[in-house]
Amino acid sequence: MKKMFMLFAMLFPVFLYAQTDVVALVREGKFDEALSGLQAEIKNGDLSFETLEMLGNVAFQISESKGSKKNILEAIDWAMPILEKNAFQQDFSPAQQARIFHKYNTLFAKKAQLQGAAAALKVLPQVFDNADKSIALDPDFAEPYFVKASVDDEVPAVMGDVAKRGENPKYRMGINIELALEREPENIYFLTQAAAALMKRNWSVAVREKNADGAVKNKMLLLSDKEEAKMLLTRAVAAYKSKSNPSQIEKEKYEQALKLQAKLH
Repeated sequence: MKKMFMLFAMLFPVFLYAQTDVVALVREGKFDEALSGLQAEIKNGDLSFETLEMLGNVAFQISESKGSKKNILEAIDWAMPILEKNAFQQDFSPAQQARIFHKYNTLFAKKAQLQGAAAALKVLPQVFDNADKSIALDPDFAEPYFVKASVDDEVPAVMGDVAKRGENPKYRMGINIELALEREPENIYFLTQAAAALMKRNWSVAVREKNADGAVKNKMLLLSDKEEAKMLLTRAVAAYKSKSNPSQIEKEKYEQALKLQAKLH
């Protein structure tokens, strides 16, 4: 269970609107300093969408760092209530509300992970409910679909549907992967992580069809998991090569994609 929520790392920050000084600190990997800057801005009354989104991103980056557990939990505990309280500001659009609440949800899940496997498993139904709340606000927002797929990937199949949805979690994983990629078809992180998840599941075409259990047939049922993984990795490599200035996380996912491709040949 050590890998529980590992794929929440797909929520790497996209700093499109953030403050220049904080962006500079983040690019240098100075997340604690970036958080301090954001804390000062928030204490001065800045609760804009841009600041809240950056707060969620920076707090999550700190949670993924090698810092002390105490400092990580302090950062999460400071950010979570602010995100939760301010996610649904009336002057935010539904899409903005979805993104801020999603940042809260990732920290909610991460905190449970840090508290141990039992705590992580206990919150999974709420993680799914929170993801659905973001999706209801913005059905075109890809990340919540991928969060649900990531959880189902990491929970061992023998544990069944710990999200308590009454569904086959490994089949549901594939559906949510597809829904995320329909919305962000060139997301290198999604493509690589989805391929890794499908390689681990390793269903044949027959098993896919059996597990669909009467669901509407879709094009991916015509492929085995390994065949689909090959296609996704090809897309990941092509997407990376098309970028003039890939991020560090995209470079890491590209390297992972090449290693996964080697395993499939």
